[in-house]
Amino acid sequence: EWDILLSGEKARAHVYGIQGASQGVTTRSHLTFRHTAPECKSFQFYKCIAAEGGTSVFRSRVVVDESAIETDAHQTNRNLLLGPAAHAVSE
Repeated sequence: EWDILLSGEKARAHVYGIQGASQGVTTRSHLTFRHTAPECKSFQFYKCIAAEGGTSVFRSRVVVDESAIETDAHQTNRNLLLGPAAHAVSE
């Protein structure tokens, strides 16, 4: 689980990730970006691969304080399922 805090004015965070789940395995990634200062930017790009019988779970959220004016946040999640019994959960 990742908790990324952007607490300085014009702070930036770039997070790139990849995870894979083989048969009978569940992988999990949980990310929270907290914008608490003005003009912060966050970018995330995450890829998940699940083999036949595997499960990949990706959960991400952006929390913006009222004082964090002009916040800019981007989230991208791509999943590749390698069979009909492969699963991916994105929230």
